[in-house]
Amino acid sequence: MNGKQPTGVFKIAGSRDAIYVRVIGLGSMTNSVTLKDFVDRMQVEGYRSFVVDLAVCRADDSSFMGILLGLSHCQGGGGLVVVNANPHCRKQMESIGLHRILKIQAEPADVPRDLELHELPEAEASPLQRLKLIMKAHQDLIAIDKKNEEKFGAFLKDIAKNLGEQGG
Repeated sequence: MNGKQPTGVFKIAGSRDAIYVRVIGLGSMTNSVTLKDFVDRMQVEGYRSFVVDLAVCRADDSSFMGILLGLSHCQGGGGLVVVNANPHCRKQMESIGLHRILKIQAEPADVPRDLELHELPEAEASPLQRLKLIMKAHQDLIAIDKKNEEKFGAFLKDIAKNLGEQGG
């Protein structure tokens, strides 16, 4: 870890059918790289179904929601399902149109009893990698709803400027 206190962590477990991810604390631009990196590795291993549990997620920022959107396009299998979204997280997702794209299960879901959750170590990423990932997440959010351009357009311009300054 880089010495900073994480704003959120992920607890994970795998079964024969799916990968289960519980978000604890915040789902944010700070830890989105960790989630994306993990899911990418699991897809290489053949997993195609992911369950993201937001029962103890305090908040989810636009970068995290953009990552969820990108992960929802898993090739083959069940894709991504969001469960146990608290009212705040659900409202955040609905405010940018994710409820029209993501599978968000309305009824509460329990962790399968046979799964043992383990903390996912923080992924290493350069500032340039983080900026590129955050930019892609926001571009994806704008692609699903043009109204999101009003919300994220200035932020994307700042990211593009920072990328240009870093040679990205």
